[in-house]
Amino acid sequence: MPATPSSTAAVSALGPEDGLLYGYWLRPGLLAQRIGLAELDEALATDTGTVWLHFNLSNVRARRWLAQSERVPEEMKTALEERDDRPRIDRLDDGLFAVISDFDYQEPGEFGLLRTLWIHAGTRLMLTARAHAVRSTDSLRVWVCGGLHMRSGIELFIELLSVRSDLLERLVDEMTEQVNEIEDAILTGGGAEREHLARIRRRCVRLRRTFGPERTALQKLDRQRAGWIDEDAIEQWHDATETLAFLLDDQSELYERAKLLQEEIASRVAEDTNRNLYVLSVLSAVLLPMTLVTGIFGMNTAGLPFASGDHAFGWVLLIILAAGLGTAALLFFKRLL
Repeated sequence: MPATPSSTAAVSALGPEDGLLYGYWLRPGLLAQRIGLAELDEALATDTGTVWLHFNLSNVRARRWLAQSERVPEEMKTALEERDDRPRIDRLDDGLFAVISDFDYQEPGEFGLLRTLWIHAGTRLMLTARAHAVRSTDSLRVWVCGGLHMRSGIELFIELLSVRSDLLERLVDEMTEQVNEIEDAILTGGGAEREHLARIRRRCVRLRRTFGPERTALQKLDRQRAGWIDEDAIEQWHDATETLAFLLDDQSELYERAKLLQEEIASRVAEDTNRNLYVLSVLSAVLLPMTLVTGIFGMNTAGLPFASGDHAFGWVLLIILAAGLGTAALLFFKRLL
């Protein structure tokens, strides 16, 4: 439905409080300039520089602008309208459209849930939108404010992938360190960490399920990069693709290590259980004849031997001990003890 003049004017002046979290105009030799939607056309009308706009989808006005603007491709409009969060990277005539996963903010220094980030990267413009605060865009904002310059929106998207790969590498390194500590504890006879290993395996599965389709899409576009990507960005794209592939291989290896450690713990638990059962079985076998003797002499019937006499109790104790020692000797010679 076409926007009315009043609604167009209302969304043209979006600011941070209205869903545009931040906008930057990146030009060679200059620090990044903060801009709003009112300055977008002016920035793109020049011959240099790249514009990055980052939106908060929790805001109604931001969603309205994204749904109405001619600068937003139809693929992105449809995905945002349906909240389609299937990971993918699709090539468009004027760039690409991507739906990728990013790390949510939780506790400081900790990785929370995986959230969805919708991206359109073109020749001069990159649009990003999210419903929850994520780490990669905030880290990229810090780099942009520090003087990072990119010649195109696609190069800025590649840099965003690199920033996210750094976060993924940190997460994989943290999990690897945890697995190393658990492995050392197991080798030194420490306590079992089955639940911790199970959590690491679940996180590895989720990472593989989330980032696997992205790796496939990146590798597919990497083979076609010469036909649609700037020559200067080809190597950067290839590096981003290879980095993600290596990190996923590392987390797959980490998953297998956690699985093997869980199996080692289960094997040791089963070994300890079998050892305890063996001890109980030996004790039962030794005590059974002794229990039989005490049961016989405990019957309250006439005619029991040693029923009277000053040394009857001692003789019964000797018979009980002899039965136990005899059983133990038999088990020893049968190599069961």
